[in-house]
Amino acid sequence: MEKGFSRLESALLVLIVASGFCPVFIQILEVTKDIPKDKMGDYATWFSGAGTIVAVFTAYLVGERQANAARKQSEAQERKRHGEQIASIFAILESCETEINRLADEYERNAGGRLALALSFEEPIFNALLNALMGINLATLGTHIAITQMVLAQQALFRLGEAIDEYCSDRGETIIYTDGQPAIYPEPLRLKPWKNAFMGAHQKLRAALTARLE
Repeated sequence: MEKGFSRLESALLVLIVASGFCPVFIQILEVTKDIPKDKMGDYATWFSGAGTIVAVFTAYLVGERQANAARKQSEAQERKRHGEQIASIFAILESCETEINRLADEYERNAGGRLALALSFEEPIFNALLNALMGINLATLGTHIAITQMVLAQQALFRLGEAIDEYCSDRGETIIYTDGQPAIYPEPLRLKPWKNAFMGAHQKLRAALTARLE
């Protein structure tokens, strides 16, 4: 909040103080006989009335100044809070993207090995990231573009987690018969569509939220 007084406010305050002491000054002048006695009351009344007007005007200026300072402080706090909120959203998105890339790299490095992926898939961590992303209040995002992209990012991460869980728990299998004998093969894990969907939504969401900070 702003402190101190402007030059105009200081001058008005001086006038108020001076007007308050006008009766005293007039009494001094009365001693010197410079002002007729029948005019003393008129001068005192005039100065007191002027002082009242100045006091009211000064009170208005000071109140308006304080209200403006309070409004600016509130707006600055709101901008800071909003910036911290967006920074938190960015941190969650980046953490999710890092985990997605790690799992995709692990899958490709082990040529689709189910056991290797199952060992690297830390479900509690993944679920914690998913819950953090799902817990973001859509109403605070501000624009329909940001809200739409957030929903797409949430859906992509959720579907990716489902696909990995199904793949690692032997539910994604295909039975192929060769020479009359059944052979069970795991269906390939399709990470790329959900990974690309998340990356695209992340980029558009970041652009939309960054624009709100400018």
